[in-house]
Amino acid sequence: MKKLILFTLSVSIFCGKLFAQYPGPAGTAGSTAISADSSVFVAWATQCVAIRGWQDISDTALGRTTAGNESATLGKPDAGGTLSLGDGGVATVSFDVDIADKPGPDFAVFENSFDNTFLELAFVEVSSDGISFVRFPSISLTSDTIQIGTFGTVDATKVHNLAGKYRAGYGVPFDLAELTDTSLIDIHEIRYVRVIDVVGSIDSAYFSHDSNGNIINDPFPTPFPTGGFDLSGVGVIHTATGIEEDCKSEKINITVLPNASKQIVLTNHSGGNIDFRIFSITGQCLQSGKLNRSASAISQSLCNGVYIIRLFSEKSTISKKVLIR
Repeated sequence: MKKLILFTLSVSIFCGKLFAQYPGPAGTAGSTAISADSSVFVAWATQCVAIRGWQDISDTALGRTTAGNESATLGKPDAGGTLSLGDGGVATVSFDVDIADKPGPDFAVFENSFDNTFLELAFVEVSSDGISFVRFPSISLTSDTIQIGTFGTVDATKVHNLAGKYRAGYGVPFDLAELTDTSLIDIHEIRYVRVIDVVGSIDSAYFSHDSNGNIINDPFPTPFPTGGFDLSGVGVIHTATGIEEDCKSEKINITVLPNASKQIVLTNHSGGNIDFRIFSITGQCLQSGKLNRSASAISQSLCNGVYIIRLFSEKSTISKKVLIR
């Protein structure tokens, strides 16, 4: 009986990897690919810092990738602008606006694949402070029995939440609502997006895993100066609310008391009740409460540092960064 149960379980897992399906390539029914020309994008990355990976992690004598540069990832993707990350390479981009969680996808990452099947994949992480990053849960159901070769193909319907599943000119969307279970970031104030090349080898010395522990199989090796994931842009779909204007419209004053007391005063001049929460920069909720009409609240004494004030009214949710020093 035990053998039968184990056999059934193995078949179930195998069938799941064989038949599970996610949105397909750009231009196919149900695809979530977003064109770089789409009007949904309101901003693009304005800064990039990269650490190049190897052309071939199994033969480091070839050196690191050299194609493209960091400036190629800024602004809207164009035909010739990419940054080749190499095996395990990392690019961290930032913006002139904060990305915020709102209904639907909040940003998209672009690669430069020349067709729908030559897919070089990458993990995507986000951060509010540039220190603590949280990775989107990814899934790869591609078989890991045989290595996909240098110019091999990947079925986009077997890939979820990995950048690079769509051809050049089409971004892979990411929804910050998937990251609500973490306290390391504020999903209403994302300032950094990090893209990390997936080492697509199935060799246990080098392989990468998805969130379920599956080995991610994609073209390997790619032993060229252009090897690995080629980042061409990151587009912003949803931005944080104009905080200063909203605070003014809600008639809420936020004041920091003199150095000795290290407290924050919240004063409600609006006609309604306001709920508030005070978070540390790492996302820990330090204090919460309610501001009744024309009332004030004073925080506990705080250490020097940056704090996030979240205000909740019937009209809106507002975030405000406050410095104690």
